[in-house]
Amino acid sequence: MAGCALGCTAALYLGAAWVGHLVLVDFDNIRLSNLQRQILHYDERIGMTKVEWAQLELSAHQPTYSHRDAIYQLDDKHMVAHIAACDLLLDCFDNVSTRDRLNHLCHEQRKDLVSGAAIYLEGPAQRIHLSAGGAMLSCPEPAVR
Repeated sequence: MAGCALGCTAALYLGAAWVGHLVLVDFDNIRLSNLQRQILHYDERIGMTKVEWAQLELSAHQPTYSHRDAIYQLDDKHMVAHIAACDLLLDCFDNVSTRDRLNHLCHEQRKDLVSGAAIYLEGPAQRIHLSAGGAMLSCPEPAVR
């Protein structure tokens, strides 16, 4: 899960709901422009990594919070390892190519994926049952003959 507005909100609620173990993934630092929508971050924390601060904030709310955090841009090697370690993935990335790649890797590993996005005042979300052979977000076009 990434540290965007939806990722911050989801992490806070999942942590408060005593979800057993969260893996937070983001390589970005907190910027002033994040504060109006990313509710885990405060102006005193500008410059810290989003994941570092999220971990501190979630631990303060829930002392038994368990986490494994990743502070780097994801590549296939790291994505495969994180996917394998999770029961369910929540995609809150704001990068279309990362979202698409995560979807393909979840499909390959047959891991369920909840994909959400926040676009202005709308928030589409869907659960993709990849463990049961469900369809991917984007399937390759059939070859034209």
